[in-house]
Formats: sequence, structure tokens, C-alpha cells
Amino acid sequence: MRANGIEQWSDLDSISQKNHIEQKDIFLSTISEINQERKRLKNEASIARRSLPLIAGVLEGTYQNYEKICTDERLTHGPVLPGGSFLASIGPLRDGNWTVERRPRDSK
Repeated sequence: MRANGIEQWSDLDSISQKNHIEQKDIFLSTISEINQERKRLKNEASIARRSLPLIAGVLEGTYQNYEKICTDERLTHGPVLPGGSFLASIGPLRDGNWTVERRPRDSK
């Protein structure tokens, strides 16, 4: 647009620059579709991410059975086991420090 001296779509003449106005509609439609798809993917990723701590706990052996998951939930909302820290007594499902984000490697 700027290469053609156009700053805003409203600067276009509706008769002589009809093809540019038609392009505008295509651009805006495409942008809308991209934004809708981005929102859908973001929601889908959010749903999948919520299950990752549970999957990680199963794979690493923290959650060997359903009862351990229930125990983890009770510990999260109840008293800490004697002699141990709270985070040491639970698995990744309720551990606020657990993350799937990549951590930077040591520079050593």
C-alpha cells in the first residue's frame, strides 16, 4: 500500500481502484480466518498442556496407580507428611514448580 502512496483503505477511489478494495476484503477475511485458527490452536494446546503433569507422573513412576493420584490430591489440599517438604511429597500433577518448558542448559 505504501509503495503505491496509500496510507489507509479509505484513501482508495471506489471506482478507479476497485481491484484494491476487493483485495482489502480478501486480506481482512484471511486475517480473520488466521486469528480464528490461532485461537482454536491455542485452546487445543491449553487443554493438552493440562494433562502433561499427569502423563509425566505416570511415565516417571510417581503415579503407579489411581490411589497415588488420590493421595497426591489429598496432600495438595491437606496436611504435609511429617518429616518432609510439601513438594517432595507430591508428584508433578499439583507441583507448581513442575513445568514442561525448556530450561536453559548450564554454560559450564
